Amino acid sequence: MDGRAVAARPGRRPVQRDGGALQRADPPRPVPSGRASGSKADGDVSHGGLRLGQVPSVRVREQFPSAFRGRGEAVRDDAKRRRGAASLRVRLAEVLPARTEDHEAQAGGGERAEPPEHVTSVVAGAEPVEPSGAPLPCRTQTTRWRARLQRIARFTVADTEDNAQGSANGRLLIIGGGISGMTVALEAAETGREVVLVERSAYLGGRVVQSNQYFPKLCPPSCGLEINLKRLRANPRIRVYTLAEVEKVAGGKGNFEITVRQNPRFVNEKCTACDDCTAVCPVERDNPFNYGLDKTKAIYQPHQRSFPLRHVIDMTVCQGKDCNKCVAACKYDAIELDMQPRTFTVQAASVVIATGWQPPDATKLEKLGFGQYPNVITNVMMERLAAPDGPTGGKLLRPSDGHPAKKVAFVQCAGSRDENHYPYCSGVCCLASLKQATYVRESGADAEARIFYIDVRATGRLEDFFTRVSSDEKVSLNKGKVANIEEDPTTHNLFVEAEDTLSGRKLREEADLVVLATGMTPCDGLPELPLNVPRDDYGFFVDDDSRNGIYAVGCAKKPVDVATCVRDATGVALKAMQA
Repeated sequence: MDGRAVAARPGRRPVQRDGGALQRADPPRPVPSGRASGSKADGDVSHGGLRLGQVPSVRVREQFPSAFRGRGEAVRDDAKRRRGAASLRVRLAEVLPARTEDHEAQAGGGERAEPPEHVTSVVAGAEPVEPSGAPLPCRTQTTRWRARLQRIARFTVADTEDNAQGSANGRLLIIGGGISGMTVALEAAETGREVVLVERSAYLGGRVVQSNQYFPKLCPPSCGLEINLKRLRANPRIRVYTLAEVEKVAGGKGNFEITVRQNPRFVNEKCTACDDCTAVCPVERDNPFNYGLDKTKAIYQPHQRSFPLRHVIDMTVCQGKDCNKCVAACKYDAIELDMQPRTFTVQAASVVIATGWQPPDATKLEKLGFGQYPNVITNVMMERLAAPDGPTGGKLLRPSDGHPAKKVAFVQCAGSRDENHYPYCSGVCCLASLKQATYVRESGADAEARIFYIDVRATGRLEDFFTRVSSDEKVSLNKGKVANIEEDPTTHNLFVEAEDTLSGRKLREEADLVVLATGMTPCDGLPELPLNVPRDDYGFFVDDDSRNGIYAVGCAKKPVDVATCVRDATGVALKAMQA
């Protein structure tokens, strides 16, 4: 049948078969993205009850892979390049053109709206044939597409018109700008919702931005965060308020009224982060981003990749107008020492609690020496020591004297699974210490890591990571809880006392540096919520099914790793959009 035309149904152009592939006799006309030539305004073009000119982008998940094969490969690859991500985003207006049941809808001036080529193409590279041997009509494949996308759109495009008008019916307010809060914001905003993101610190990213690497792939978080921040900057539906806290939540599901207080940064949007102000500032302070391992000036940039990329002034140590050196040094008039806090209200349909977690106070672990001995640090401090943008430039140096740490001991369950402190297991500390053991091994060929543990929790595919790290001859694991840590006052070396429960022997091991795996506790300082949002015995929010319009996500519910936070945030975004 090569070179012969296949009979077309009435009203359709003939299709030629060439070498087993289906091709149109003449190239199809491009589908208008919202209006056809001579048609009405975009908002008047509708199909299936959807106003196509207002339909937002929709993420088509991997459960529909066959729909983008064949000639649609070019569409998929082009979309991936545009988005810079693995998921595909298409517009419903491109996939569901204005049409009647037989694709002959007349739009305004009567031009025919052709279905897009990638909808009518051969699926999975095979030639679709009806039992009679005739090619599968274009109508059948398009109808399948239409049904699939409408199932998705049912959950994502509701109240789009109200959102555009600023109604509370579609707006989400997210408390917390860490990885969970950012993910909820992006997932909701990219389906058309308006989002208000409130973050207590001066930057977005939370604890993730303070990490050096993820486990088990041992890759830095900067890449993924940069992609998210790029998406966030490009999305006009997301409003971000840093240095802001929710003071009050009133109302209920579908009609919340949230009072937000935004504290002054004392640096306006003219700032270029040139650092001229920092150079002349005479006051130093402990750097909270590096957990006090180094110093910053009173006016400082939170970190190298901070968003917003703008300095901030710590007025608890700044001398204010009595000094004024930073004001004189700034060429852009970006510093406003008289900036005042402001309070405003937000109308929202649902509230998402993405407050994350915080490290516990390790000074309460008196037998382990934190706060007494400078070379006893926590696992979050270890992340900053190993980070290239950290206080030591990624070198594992002892805080006491700056010498390289060659023997590092890790103390697991430091305060965890202990009735005197917090009795639960954080679940990720074992893997975090295994990851940090690789930092030690990479610091030098003679560097050694010793891990004291009660139980190693590395489930599923993470067991491979445990096996890979523990197989290193310079990494040793001792089953036993550490009872005491002492310091040699002359050398500042540390002695770790523990019991090896497998052999029954008592151990006393010398180390240059001791890292306490202190676990994860819920953040405090949350506002008084108007509805009954239950918490468990440890202060984490309970995943409640009462659907009261307030949703917790990620580590606000329980200690989990980054990948679990992102998965949970995607699901919570869908729940919150249906409030």
